Amino acid sequence: MRKVCLAIGVADAQQLAYLPGARNGAKAFGAWADKFGYQTEVLTDELDPVTVDAFKQRLEALLANAVSQETERAIIYFAGHGLTRGAADDLWLLSTWFGNQEAINVSGLVRKLDRYNIRQLVVVSDACRTLPTGAQDADLTEHKFPRGPVVERTPQADHWRASSQYRAAFMVKGQTSEQDRCIFSGVLTDALWGHYPAAFEQAGDMRRITNFALAKCLQNEVPAVARRYKVKGQPIETRVDTGDGHEDG
Repeated sequence: MRKVCLAIGVADAQQLAYLPGARNGAKAFGAWADKFGYQTEVLTDELDPVTVDAFKQRLEALLANAVSQETERAIIYFAGHGLTRGAADDLWLLSTWFGNQEAINVSGLVRKLDRYNIRQLVVVSDACRTLPTGAQDADLTEHKFPRGPVVERTPQADHWRASSQYRAAFMVKGQTSEQDRCIFSGVLTDALWGHYPAAFEQAGDMRRITNFALAKCLQNEVPAVARRYKVKGQPIETRVDTGDGHEDG
């Protein structure tokens, strides 16, 4: 079963607050994916800025065999700054967003991936979903990901967001920058590693993490962790089932 994961962490987006927790979150999520058999690429701005071209190159490399080989599951993880323009029209801000006035439109990206022979697509977005505040971010160009090489096929899509619409996501400071963590990413990754029993469901003699149990776990645990740091966080999960009978395991 071919499984791929692209984990992106942008700590230093132009003109915005520095978020080392975003970089740490991408590394941690990528480590989980690699351990569980995903062909994994981790893209952070630790050495070079995360640009639209770098994003495209890494994602296209992971999906390069779309014509000849189905991808059972593709995960795209992003941690960093983000915006929303309403109706789930979310934007991810990469390192050079301010200079080139360009952002990644998440829903547009998902639509383009219909032509990359993916059976299940999971998008994890640990970014704010607040509204633009002025001229510098109200008129961003939405980057268009290229159309894929195969006939259109809508994958089962799962979108995990760190916050509800028009609200912020939060990072908490550690004793060092390497210990800074995005709250949502921290709980999600810990749950995927099996540290939260509530994320599991019993199926006969087996216990496994399912979308339903994981969603309930996040909805309970993320606000609890946020309260400990005196912030308010409420994650949401959206699932679109295409009816092919496939279940996440």
